[in-house]
Amino acid sequence: MVRAMPPGGRSGGPSPTGLARAAAAVRHGHGHERRGGRGTPRGIPGGVRGRAEEVEGRAEYVVKGRYLEQVVLAEVLAQIPEAARLKEQIRDKDPNATRHARIRLGLIINNAITAKRQADTRVLGEAVAPHCVANVVREPTHELDAVHVALLVAISRQDDLEQALSDLASDWEGRVELRLLGPQAPYDFTPTPPPPR
Repeated sequence: MVRAMPPGGRSGGPSPTGLARAAAAVRHGHGHERRGGRGTPRGIPGGVRGRAEEVEGRAEYVVKGRYLEQVVLAEVLAQIPEAARLKEQIRDKDPNATRHARIRLGLIINNAITAKRQADTRVLGEAVAPHCVANVVREPTHELDAVHVALLVAISRQDDLEQALSDLASDWEGRVELRLLGPQAPYDFTPTPPPPR
């Protein structure tokens, strides 16, 4: 079951702009969700993924957040003077004549959003830590993804988790849209079958 966390409504954002397309064009290897190589869950002592008792009475919840495009791009332009200069340099110019500037701007935007994603993922982790047993940070599935984390949570703590996320969504209102998916089977926290011999 999908629960829209405040700010609710749309799960997407404004339609892509030229700046976002430039950032997307220079992204390398971040366009799909991890499958199989999920990494060791954080918070389970010793990474004991194979013990059924670790997930008994618990369920997986997935938190996904997406930046509001215009807002995060405005943040990047305000925080990085070179990006603002490049934006002015390419404004109303022939794309072919400003190709290198556009590529450079795309790289700057992509790197800045990656840094913001890492920082915001840490903020999310701190907010939900008291309510979850373990977490797995998933790869972004979109260039504007802010957070994408699987959580292993005791079913009895669902209300606490939802309240923590609601509080965080209020803090991020107008910047990040959060969604919570779950409860579901703890796919990210169960053993990965060994490869065939």
